[in-house]
Amino acid sequence: MSSKAAASSHPISFLARHNHLLTFVGAPIVFATFVVKEGLREDFKEKASNVSDQVFRYQTLQQLHLIRDLLEQPHEGTKSSSGQLFGPGISTSHGSFRSTMSSSY
Repeated sequence: MSSKAAASSHPISFLARHNHLLTFVGAPIVFATFVVKEGLREDFKEKASNVSDQVFRYQTLQQLHLIRDLLEQPHEGTKSSSGQLFGPGISTSHGSFRSTMSSSY
């Protein structure tokens, strides 16, 4: 095997002779990488937003359950004529409830 044949089979010498091909081969690779990266980035942003929304909903539901449990707990208060238990200062008429609420603010 001659030295010229050995040199032409070497990849570096091939690239040196066909340097202009690197631009045309490399550009689509860089472009495809960019497009895939941006696509994945948008997908991850959407998933992160969905997770954030679900966490907010879960926390809101937990707080509502806590409030409901606190409101349902029996505590000292006055009993209405039907036997239901009401907190101090709250009666069954809507008028006194409104006045109680407005006076507390």
